[in-house]
Amino acid sequence: MNDLRNQESAKPPRARDRVTSALSAPDLISVIVATYNREDALDAVLAALARQSDGRFEIVVADDGSRPATAALVERWRPRLPVVLTHVWHDDRGFRAAEIRNRAILASRGDYCLFLDGDCIARPDFIATHRRLAERGWFVTGNRAALAIAHRCSVARGPAAAELERR
Repeated sequence: MNDLRNQESAKPPRARDRVTSALSAPDLISVIVATYNREDALDAVLAALARQSDGRFEIVVADDGSRPATAALVERWRPRLPVVLTHVWHDDRGFRAAEIRNRAILASRGDYCLFLDGDCIARPDFIATHRRLAERGWFVTGNRAALAIAHRCSVARGPAAAELERR
């Protein structure tokens, strides 16, 4: 019996299931970006989020106690973004990323949350793809592709981010 259940659950969803999923797509998606003292990386992440093909989202920066430079970067980005940008911060008392993410969830307005680390650059269809895959009661996971260290440094310094903005 266990084998049959495993085989059943491995089958692709039926067309009716896909239609039901599409009908329950979230209205507003909250993208929660965790960060700590990496303004260079956060700048590149926000640049990528500014170019999303789906604009029905908000960004909540979950700041685990960064220096004031992070808040200043968020303020510089606010007028440049086509979406709402919120900065949630708490004092630096050690690594408390889970706590600040939870505070960011409380500050979010969306009915679906996406979590990004502060150094993950989203593809232009990141939001649209998640919206398409969203299904009530399910958790969608993903992974990141590690770039070569030289390319990561280049992105953090800005030339790669500038190139992404030209696209």
